[in-house]
Amino acid sequence: MDNDACLPLNAVNSYYFQCMIDAIASMGAGYKGPNCHSLRGREFTDQVLDSRFWRECAVIDKISETLIHVLRLVDSEGNPAMGYLYAAIHKARDEMIKRFQRRKKQ
Repeated sequence: MDNDACLPLNAVNSYYFQCMIDAIASMGAGYKGPNCHSLRGREFTDQVLDSRFWRECAVIDKISETLIHVLRLVDSEGNPAMGYLYAAIHKARDEMIKRFQRRKKQ
C-alpha cells in the first residue's frame, strides 16, 4: 500500500485526527483542499509580510556590513598590507560583538 500523503499510519491515533476528519466532512462533498504549492505560497507570503522577519534581516545586514568590507579588501586588485587587513578584521569582529551585545539588551 502506497502512502501517497506521506502521513504515518499512527496519525490516526492522534487526539486531533477525529477533529480534522469532522472539519473536512463539514465542508461538504465538493470541497477541494489546498495543494502543496498554494500552502507554500501562503507560508512564504506570511513570512515576508511579518515585521519580525524584516527586523531580523536588518540585524543581519548591519552585522554583515563590516565583514563584507573586509572581504572587499581581500578581493581587491591590489595587495593590501597584512597589517591593514588584520586591523580591518579586528575592527569588524569588535563591531559585530558590539552589535550583538546591543541586540541582546533590546
